[in-house]
Amino acid sequence: MKKKPRTSISIDPGRSMRTNDKSYTDEEKILVDRYIESFTVKELKTFLSAKNLSVDGKREDLLSRIREERSAGTISFSELVAELDRTQPWGAQHVILFGEPAGLPNADSFEGLTEFRELLKSVKLLKALGKRIALILPEALTVSAIEYSDVALRITAVERRHGFVRDEDMDEWGTDEHGQRVHKRAYIEEINRGLIIFEWDRIKNVAMLQITRLPTNDDYDKALDRFRRVVRKWLDLSRFPLLDPRSAVKALHQEEKDLGVKAARARACGIKYDTKAGGSIETTSATSKLSILSDSATSQAASIGLQSGVGRNGNFYWRDHPTASGGERGLHVKILGKAGRIHFPTDEKEEDIRHVLKNIRELCK
Repeated sequence: MKKKPRTSISIDPGRSMRTNDKSYTDEEKILVDRYIESFTVKELKTFLSAKNLSVDGKREDLLSRIREERSAGTISFSELVAELDRTQPWGAQHVILFGEPAGLPNADSFEGLTEFRELLKSVKLLKALGKRIALILPEALTVSAIEYSDVALRITAVERRHGFVRDEDMDEWGTDEHGQRVHKRAYIEEINRGLIIFEWDRIKNVAMLQITRLPTNDDYDKALDRFRRVVRKWLDLSRFPLLDPRSAVKALHQEEKDLGVKAARARACGIKYDTKAGGSIETTSATSKLSILSDSATSQAASIGLQSGVGRNGNFYWRDHPTASGGERGLHVKILGKAGRIHFPTDEKEEDIRHVLKNIRELCK
């Protein structure tokens, strides 16, 4: 008996819906240059190698080569945007985990590729299936790519974000006319390219939503609502139940207590529990290299929350992950239990983020 051929439509790097560099604004071009300049040497070499260009030299040599080839027309802005789409999803971000949906979204629309294509055609999004619309700063959240297979559905949406980002290095301390100390907290105005990505694992029948870092004080719940509105005509996200990560805070704390600081998957540097009476118990280690269990006082206080409280937030450094990035310090992850999100404060590798999320998902009840 022949196996049924697997349905798969992934992104073809050569199929871009926007290849004319003149269609981009100066603001967009400057932003792309800024992002490319933040790439690691490895990322720069990967990009150049894919274009069959030399990868010799130091970081500035690689950047100069990209600028030269772009000026010569060998590299287009659309190709640079495609590289951003490859790396940006694994930068600083918040992740929302979903459980198994209550039936297939929009009835039986996702049973096969033909039906899925017709559904996208009805909402004028067929152009994004298996292609990349090379967007940089659209004024409103816009779907830029849809990948579909028997294994997964992945939807990428792009938006222009304007706001302020905290910069402690630019803080100032001084005194006022009365001799009292004054602390001026610095915020840098930024215009950024934001991504919201929904991925539905159709084998395990679970999903996640990645939201790249928002400007300070922006609302992640509102970002989720924006995405819901953009896809509501063809993907009903209300069918996907939100997972509650509060139990993961408690489980990781218990594991570290049972196995010991060095044997547990993650090191707790800070934990906050909500009590049944409406109060809270919060403990923090002296440094990020130490666990709250390293200090008898913080350990005892946290144990009270562990016994009778509900895990509100957890600040962890994950030791057990594929690439061992971060060295002995570990990969930094914050479980925002009450908010229902997982926060990765720094850029990480895809395999590491997926590994940590898989572990946290298994601990969510």
